[in-house]
Amino acid sequence: MFNPGATPRLFNSAWKLRVHSLHTLNKETGVQRSVRDIEKVLSHEQPGVRWVYEQLVKGELYLVGQPVVSLTHTSQVFYYECLLRHRGDGFKYNPFLILEQFDTVRLLDHCVVSTVIAMLEQAPALSLGCNVSARSAHLDDDWWGILARLQQHPAIASRLTLELTETAKLPTERQAQDFVQAFRAAGAKVAIDDFGTGFGTIDCVRKLSAQLVKIDKGYLHRARASAADALLFQRLVALSGCLGEQVIVEGIETPDDLAIAQASGAANGQGFLFGRPAALSVASVVLLAHA
Repeated sequence: MFNPGATPRLFNSAWKLRVHSLHTLNKETGVQRSVRDIEKVLSHEQPGVRWVYEQLVKGELYLVGQPVVSLTHTSQVFYYECLLRHRGDGFKYNPFLILEQFDTVRLLDHCVVSTVIAMLEQAPALSLGCNVSARSAHLDDDWWGILARLQQHPAIASRLTLELTETAKLPTERQAQDFVQAFRAAGAKVAIDDFGTGFGTIDCVRKLSAQLVKIDKGYLHRARASAADALLFQRLVALSGCLGEQVIVEGIETPDDLAIAQASGAANGQGFLFGRPAALSVASVVLLAHA
């Protein structure tokens, strides 16, 4: 059973020292390292990898938001999930799968999270979340720099949610646990995205101790027409409630979907019924190479 009162093991004096030292290092060398990292991916042998980062450098990538709402009071927004978009004709393929395949997604994830934090700084009334690939879930200098930024601004950290995707394997279980615990210790929330699909096992999700579990929309959609699938959905919600503090049902598109989700006991929901991805109240933010 998940223990929401458990103290992340990295929340100690050594963790604070690590955050402080990396924050100082980032001030001195962050720009040079960012330029070096960008140059590396811009010369990558895989055309799809090069194209994504070319668009990033050109300022063609930006973020929109979709609300995650309370299922008890659907006008109450829990947070907005920030989703990556392209200013031109859109993505002609799933760029994240290619970046994960060639282990080049971490730089993009750093940029997205840094940009979301910048948006939170601009809009004190907003709570925002964004995806982070499982491949990126291990602490490096850039993550420590971001953690230092959050530690200095707890009011921002408390409004940030990182959603770990399951489309790729975790680097290692221990590294992923350290990643989750570090961001929790800094005051942010962590969610398991699209639970029930991908590489995330029940045991792995249990050990990660994320606060939020988001159930993949396919389970709700199948529950529309099948009694067996409806029962499976209800049991998956119950299981997810044992793995995290709150459950979020994805893919709510109709009033019937809402009724199924509410009857399951889940706390929050997301889907077209509550709003499609759209510009947020904060000014449109172009994704920067290192916000």
